Amino acid sequence: MQSVVLHDIDHFNDFAKPWDREGRKLNKGNDFNAVIDLIPGKDFTLSEISINGIVEQKGRLVKGMRTFLIPANDNQRFFWRNQIFNGNQIGLYPLDSEMSTISNSGFNIFVVSVPESIIIDKAAKMRFDWTMLNPDLRNDYIFPDQNILQHLRQLIRQLFNLKKLSLNSDHSNLLFGELKDNLLDQLILVCSTSLDRYRPDKSNRSRVFQKVREYIFSNPTMDFRMDNLCDYVASCERTLQYAVKSFTGLTPLEYVKAHKMNHVRDELLIKDPQNTTISEVALQYGFLHASQFTIDYKQLFGELPSETFSRKKNIA
Repeated sequence: MQSVVLHDIDHFNDFAKPWDREGRKLNKGNDFNAVIDLIPGKDFTLSEISINGIVEQKGRLVKGMRTFLIPANDNQRFFWRNQIFNGNQIGLYPLDSEMSTISNSGFNIFVVSVPESIIIDKAAKMRFDWTMLNPDLRNDYIFPDQNILQHLRQLIRQLFNLKKLSLNSDHSNLLFGELKDNLLDQLILVCSTSLDRYRPDKSNRSRVFQKVREYIFSNPTMDFRMDNLCDYVASCERTLQYAVKSFTGLTPLEYVKAHKMNHVRDELLIKDPQNTTISEVALQYGFLHASQFTIDYKQLFGELPSETFSRKKNIA
């Protein structure tokens, strides 16, 4: 079992690199903290992820693996695959899909990943054709009975506690296998019996935020203003403000600025200081005033741009 504490976004991304995932810090302040407990395995991976701070994560899931997202408690509320995810739900990723999450302070989830072939075989033994579930798996949410959800959390915590004891006896290995099989059986049962599995968010708020994100990601160097954002998403300023605030806790321009700052940081970590300057990189993303840029950068990342520029990201 691996257990790591990550105190800045660079360490977070370095740890997540093997899974082809990237996080972007969006809120000001030096209070970023992430704790990740991981039980790795070829046929079963379990992790608990806790994050303090507003972090936007993107990446691809491991090919051929079925991934379940289970909130660690009922108080969870965050943006997940274009909708709001609550603590009374279970997330079911479509196969080989992209992950997309914006987490707020207090973010705490369990993630279970298993090869799809194992899920199909286990479901067949339970007299359930798992492949019949696949055609409508999109941004899938399961709404389980709350007693079942609590039982799933209990099973997961038992698995972690067993690994934390670092026991390597036949008995402990057998117990771990039984708990793991019980967890997977319960997840399959929830998926096969839940009638209210998919609730697309058709609200204007969701549509506006999705379009804003697409616009920002596609045009990182563009000089965004409220008027051109409103024009692009075909929305009034009030609706735009409410949509972005509800999903991120930020205003639209704060959200844009944070993304631009993250782009600058990415550039500073890979650029050759002999061939470029901090000012040139900042100007590329629309930061015209060097002194204000430096202040804002330090507020977001807890270090000066020059300190970032002095380090080199390992991109091998």
